[in-house]
Amino acid sequence: MNASTQNGTDLWQTHTINHVGFPSPFFYRINTSTNTLKQSGFYHASGTSDDFNASIAANTAGNSFVTWTSTDARVGVNAQVRLSGKLSADAQITSGTAGFTSTRSLTGNFDPGFGIQRWGDYSAVTLDPSNEATAWLVNEKINSSSLWGSRIITIGF
Repeated sequence: MNASTQNGTDLWQTHTINHVGFPSPFFYRINTSTNTLKQSGFYHASGTSDDFNASIAANTAGNSFVTWTSTDARVGVNAQVRLSGKLSADAQITSGTAGFTSTRSLTGNFDPGFGIQRWGDYSAVTLDPSNEATAWLVNEKINSSSLWGSRIITIGF
């Protein structure tokens, strides 16, 4: 998981905190030469979704890419791998799109020895080395009732 990344004097950080009663990723863009906050904000799928385990990367132009896990059991949305980003001048990261939505709700125990099963234990964002306007995102997903996997997605500006 890459919760922070640095390009030049821009330090980007993301982590999940409580936002009006729901877990939501929050990002910061800090200028390390002046120790000032350049940008910050929450991003999430909806106002009632549970969003967590975010990763972030940014390129030299100041554009950022994020991936995270989201679910909203209140409205029947199973766990999702979500992706989004923002151009340098954009004020906020948007709710983005679902790169994958589980067809299963995670109600059963795959291994009774571990109790309630988890989703989205890892995520990562990496800039494409041949084109920094493109990023590769990886997030954990469920393939079947007894098999976990990774979802790999590319996005770009």
